[in-house]
This record gives sequence, C-alpha cells and structure tokens, in this order.
Amino acid sequence: MCGRYYIDLYTIRKVTRNKKIDFPVSDIYPGQFPLVLNKDLKCMQMEWGMAAFGKRIINAREETVDQKPFFKEDWQKRKCVIPAKGFYEWDPHSNKYYFYTDDILYMAGVYNEKNQFVILTTKANDSIKEIHNRMPWILKEEELKNWFNQNTKMNVSDSIELKSICPYKQETLF
Repeated sequence: MCGRYYIDLYTIRKVTRNKKIDFPVSDIYPGQFPLVLNKDLKCMQMEWGMAAFGKRIINAREETVDQKPFFKEDWQKRKCVIPAKGFYEWDPHSNKYYFYTDDILYMAGVYNEKNQFVILTTKANDSIKEIHNRMPWILKEEELKNWFNQNTKMNVSDSIELKSICPYKQETLF
C-alpha cells in the first residue's frame, strides 16, 4: 500500500514546465491536494483519497480496479498520473523506507467526479518485495500517452529499478 510519497521542486517544475503554479513541495499524505495530471497532461490539484463507506480509500489494486463497481466508471473515464520523486513503505518492524529514482516517478491512478484520486498498486518488484508486497504502479514517461488511451491494454512494467534508503531506523532512544 502506498500511504505517503514525496514531491520535490525539480519534479514540480518539470511537470508544470516551469509555470508559476503553487503546489506543495513536501511529503504528501492522504487528504492533501497535490499535483495530479489528467488525460491532457494538464496539472490539477486533487484530493488524495476517495470517500467511501465512512472511510478514505487511498489505493486500488490494478489487478481488480476494472472489476470493482466502486472504481469501474473512474477506470473507464478518469485515469490520472501522480508525479513524485519517491514514495515510502514500511516493513513489518515499522521501519520507514524511501524508494526513488533519479528522475520523476509517474504513479498510475484514477479519480472520481469529485476530483478525489487513488493510487493504483501492483505486486512489488525485486526492488521492493523484501520490504513490502505491494507498490505503486509506476509508468515510464514514454508510456503516459498510452496510459490514457482507452483502446490500449497496458501491462505493469517491472523493469523500473528503484533505489531505497531507510532514513528513520532507530534502535534505541539514546
């Protein structure tokens, strides 16, 4: 599950083509309104998480998103891309790991008519599977146009190797 990610100034400037658009440069949490790209690759602010059943849904499995009644229309009509520098996952011992590449990560997502989005997750690749069993569906930059094309069937690319650091591992208080 992807429950937090990071966006830096470089990513924002590259995605917005250096336009003066005010988006937060920070860790992004569910409930915030970060930068998201729609099918026209237009920058928008959307809320991370869809309200449903008295809670906030922040992720959807790519394997079943097209079959779930809750997401089916969004999958067909409202795909999006969430740009990031990296994302966080926690291991079973609550150690936080940061996964990133040297360039922009484009995470696949869908959004609803209220401009609330979820990040699509997939089975973890070799870069992550020792830490967590799921990861965001990461698109390559050259795959973005196909992602929005309804007639193109896309497969999850497992060739994206991610770097990781565990910045917050603390053994003792002193």
